[in-house]
Amino acid sequence: MTFLPPRSGCRLAMLAFLAAGALFLPPVVLRYALPGLSPFLFVCAAVAARRVGLPALLSLPMLAFVVRRRRGFCHYFCPVGWLVEVCARTRASANCEYGRVPPIGHWVALLTIGGAVATLPLFLLVDPLALFTGAACGAHVPLSIPQLACAAGLAVVLVLSVAFPLLWCKRLCPLGATQELLAELNGLFARRVSGAPSAARESDLRLARRAFFGLGGGMAVSALAVRAPGVAASRLRPPGAVDDARFATLCVRCGNCVRSCPSRIIRPDVQPPSLTKLLAPTLSFEANYCLETCNACGQNCPTGAIAALSLGAKNACRIGLARIAETGCLLAVEKECSACAAICPRSAIFEEFSPETYTAMVRVDAQTCTGCGACVAVCPPRVISVAPLGLHGHAGESGDEDARLADRRPGMAALSEPTTG
Repeated sequence: MTFLPPRSGCRLAMLAFLAAGALFLPPVVLRYALPGLSPFLFVCAAVAARRVGLPALLSLPMLAFVVRRRRGFCHYFCPVGWLVEVCARTRASANCEYGRVPPIGHWVALLTIGGAVATLPLFLLVDPLALFTGAACGAHVPLSIPQLACAAGLAVVLVLSVAFPLLWCKRLCPLGATQELLAELNGLFARRVSGAPSAARESDLRLARRAFFGLGGGMAVSALAVRAPGVAASRLRPPGAVDDARFATLCVRCGNCVRSCPSRIIRPDVQPPSLTKLLAPTLSFEANYCLETCNACGQNCPTGAIAALSLGAKNACRIGLARIAETGCLLAVEKECSACAAICPRSAIFEEFSPETYTAMVRVDAQTCTGCGACVAVCPPRVISVAPLGLHGHAGESGDEDARLADRRPGMAALSEPTTG
């Protein structure tokens, strides 16, 4: 009987654990497992989200291990590394030395960490554990194009590993590079304590230069991107989501929010306004709405792209503003209907009687409506929609949008808009 080598056995066990976490186990498993296992994901997400919490404690054993054991996670736990090695065996005679290829993974890691300081981690999505769990989530049934597309990133890595064996692990992977940087920092600290020969000082200078340009470049690019003028968000995001620019990079498309939503209103975006937002979670209120009794999406997000809000804070969080097409409303043709007003959990929709025309029309209180979507699915003629906001924050933050949509009456939004057909 033959046995797997210990390294392969450990990595296969990790592969099975993460696959089970994506397919069968509660989403909270990945909520803590991803940042707890990946130093790259944990450092970047914690810096960008400006919070650590329990994942910080769970990540300490792995951080200590990779600091003491260079690329320890790669050698003993990484499931993607095992898959890459399997692909490399198809070309066992190929040259796997890439001395002339620059350490791209180091620059990707440094640029992302530097960008996280400016709240925009540029390449967080290429973390191998995020790629793997996103691909595993694509195996949910029934199969769909968005779910299958989650495997695209991992497929690219594996195809690349067949063409250029081990190139991903040796020169491109930001998780492996982060482990090397942590080990080098540990060595730098040890040399400073004990004294170092001149050769070691040269190595320290190279590390310092790389860190200076990498971290500084990431901070500069992210700062410019965050402050660049842009259009208002064109997609509805889950409650507690950060602004769209940060959301596109902080979200690793793990699928946790999609799986955890009891209303099934969170879906991967397959027609985004830009490729950077491809498969990012968006909301659809066609059949249900954001329940006031649920805050699962934020509680199960591993990176902080969706804040882990309490139930009260989540219900005060603004997703968007309801709009009602006036000419399509049943009240406009003198038919009785109050479905939207009756179901609104915040009593933000009401009927307003006009003595001039002797008719009633539905109005939306812009200060109260959070865009939960409860009114959308119950509207018989389907003339209600929720308009995304430029900011995804607590009610009252998007003053410019409220002013643009404001009614003649102070404090009210006339979101019952006339249509031309």
